[in-house]
Amino acid sequence: WEACSFTAQQQADFIRDHLGPTLHPTGVKIIAFDDDKSALKEWADTVMGDAAAANFTWGFGLHWYFGDLTDNMRYVRDAHPSATMLATEGCTCVYDQKEYNGSWSRAQRYAHDAVNDLNAGVVGWVDWNLLLDTTGPGGTGGPNHANNTCFAHIHVAPNGSLVLHESYYTMGHLSRFLPR
Repeated sequence: WEACSFTAQQQADFIRDHLGPTLHPTGVKIIAFDDDKSALKEWADTVMGDAAAANFTWGFGLHWYFGDLTDNMRYVRDAHPSATMLATEGCTCVYDQKEYNGSWSRAQRYAHDAVNDLNAGVVGWVDWNLLLDTTGPGGTGGPNHANNTCFAHIHVAPNGSLVLHESYYTMGHLSRFLPR
């Protein structure tokens, strides 16, 4: 995440001049943007406004941070119907086992975001972490290169057992009833 600090125009130029011509012949789908929904409209207008970049772009990746912003997703769905939207990252990044064990609040947040995104036009919803161990900072939610504590639906306890959190069941429920 640290290596690609593009503006929307820089990314459109990079897709048009480099990434698209290299990857398109291989059949690899290019997902532009891949960030929180607040700047989605600007990026979609910029990338899809460049005919060559748009030709190489399958769609846009979205993260759940900073609120629902369903108007931005509906705008892209309606203004750029050839662009697909995929929710590529959802994660609560403060893992406090004491706070969340037995609480359904995190599970409700996952369900809320997934259902809102799907209703606004995304074709799928991907979580950032399914399984983490407890070797992160403070013994929770890691490891990762940024030393921030992250949550997963399943954690491996120090004794090797699996801890299934409430969100595991919520995501399982959603997955069971959504078409592939």
